[in-house]
Amino acid sequence: MPPELLRSIDALGDAIERSAPLSALRAAKTTLDMDAQACALLDELSTVELEVRRWQTEGALTKEHIDRYRAARERAMSHPTIIAFARAQQDATAFLPEVNEVISELLGWDFAQMAAPAGGCC
Repeated sequence: MPPELLRSIDALGDAIERSAPLSALRAAKTTLDMDAQACALLDELSTVELEVRRWQTEGALTKEHIDRYRAARERAMSHPTIIAFARAQQDATAFLPEVNEVISELLGWDFAQMAAPAGGCC
């Protein structure tokens, strides 16, 4: 690749990295990682999810298991730090297609489609 193209790619990566949505996501992740209560709630939810899957696979899933999962999910999803992280994650996810659109307009072809892995949908 020509050096000028490499510099341009690096500059684009740096600009995306410094963008408000990705900066906000990093800050929200740091806050989440430092919030012991939020981490405990997410750990609990993860544990309960695994248990529900196991009980479902074994054919032993009960209403009590489902209620326990719903309660753990509600506790986690109502925690302010987790809510802030989820919103930041959604904002960052919504931002990336916008970046792809701008790149596509500049190039004159669908950048996201060309950059996708070969061979299929995922």
